[in-house]
Amino acid sequence: MNKYRGVRGIRDYAREARELILPALFLAGMCLGVFVLLMGLFYINRQREVEVVAVFLEQAIQVDNSSVLGLYETEEPSPFLAEDMLPIVPLSWSEEIFFDAHSGKIIFPHEFNATVEYIYYKRRHTVTFEGAEFTRKFLSLSQYNIVPMHIWREGDSITFFSGRGAFVEYGENDSYSYIKLVDPREIYHTIVIVDAGHGGHDTGAPSVYGRNAPFEAEINLAVTQRLLEIFDEPGVLLIPTRTDNYFLSTASRTRIANSIGDYFISIHCNADNRSSRSRGTLTLYGTAEGSHELAEKFNNALVATLESQDRGIHYASEFRILRESNIPVILLELLFLSNPEDATRLAQPQTQMLIAETLAETIKNLPRVR
Repeated sequence: MNKYRGVRGIRDYAREARELILPALFLAGMCLGVFVLLMGLFYINRQREVEVVAVFLEQAIQVDNSSVLGLYETEEPSPFLAEDMLPIVPLSWSEEIFFDAHSGKIIFPHEFNATVEYIYYKRRHTVTFEGAEFTRKFLSLSQYNIVPMHIWREGDSITFFSGRGAFVEYGENDSYSYIKLVDPREIYHTIVIVDAGHGGHDTGAPSVYGRNAPFEAEINLAVTQRLLEIFDEPGVLLIPTRTDNYFLSTASRTRIANSIGDYFISIHCNADNRSSRSRGTLTLYGTAEGSHELAEKFNNALVATLESQDRGIHYASEFRILRESNIPVILLELLFLSNPEDATRLAQPQTQMLIAETLAETIKNLPRVR
């Protein structure tokens, strides 16, 4: 500030300030113009959406309060004119593909070929309609306060994203075919997330027998797959975090559990780099309420079935899935891959099946949630 001392300095300061006023005003005007332009485009797009839906509603009313495809010929009529409710949203005018928020269905003619990718459980669901020309690129159905869902279009496919996860149900009646997203909690009283630890490039612990022996990730997946195959308990659903040998971050596993699960069970094998003598069964539990009791049930069951050394249950907040899970969560360390006897047993299909049967029986006896 020494340069602005004295009368001359004050004059210099005032002159430089005046020189900066015009660029500042120009920049502020540019920002204001861009903001006004964006708001105008948003308003025009919203008006267009309202007009499109209004046209469809007018057509629907003209056909005796039923949809173009006769949607409500055999079902309860939808309140088309209910305040703040837009039950039918056109996804494609030419192929008559619509989303009905009243029933949660994508509806389309019988003759139209629709392919749904196989999904056991997912938050994203992709449906391919061959040659379809969709009306819009993106549609947020959450803006209507009907369903928490978003729709994207890419080519002849549309992807539905439901924040809490859902199943895909395909069906048809006399009037139309439909694809419906179903919340599993409407069907099952207990949902258990089964996590096969590691996967893909994250192979987990190696077996003491070296290169040709299965890694931990393979054994974890094998036990999980056997559990899914044999489990059959009405009202209880098992949802795997992974169904093949691919990598999945611990953050993704935890998000799946928190979004849809009631219990979270992660399957692992143990290892001790310092000694090959370490052996037995260990169970870690997380911070969520009920995790300690869950660990006791599974650890006791596995120790009794495998007749293994009981290494007890331990709280372990250093693992992300145990620390950030909002539901009762445990991490099972079945046996030690660094121990020759334990590693031999873990590689055997009969041992994997024995573990799966023990887990299945223990899950069946868990307290129901709903």
